Amino acid sequence: MKKLIDYLLLKIILRQRMVNIKEMMDLSEVTDVYAKYVCKMHNRSKWWMGELTTFYVEIGQSFMNGYIKALHDNGLEFKNGLVKKRDITHDMPIGALKYYREDAIEETKNKAADILQKVLEKYETSKTNIATIVSDFKKAL
Repeated sequence: MKKLIDYLLLKIILRQRMVNIKEMMDLSEVTDVYAKYVCKMHNRSKWWMGELTTFYVEIGQSFMNGYIKALHDNGLEFKNGLVKKRDITHDMPIGALKYYREDAIEETKNKAADILQKVLEKYETSKTNIATIVSDFKKAL
């Protein structure tokens, strides 16, 4: 069991790192454009003696770090050139993820029972029959 938990934990950590690497690669293009035009705005060159200037690099790094932090603070991520909603379950420890999934399953079961009750009320007139059927359905779930 411990090996399985360690494996799943490692898989989650590696998946998160892969997303971060992909995110950084896509964001680097946006950062390059931003830093280039901020340098122009301040009459600074992007290149000096064949190398990137420290001003350009600092602007780019500041933009990238701030952008990533702002997105993550708002539950978003930069992925494949698009801003998308971040799945919070990727950041959860395995123990918390277990409880999250249990709650999600419980909510789904309750919604299914509510929908069944609404459908039955359209076709059935006896409230006792509906209550019995819904109760049996909940037990079966």
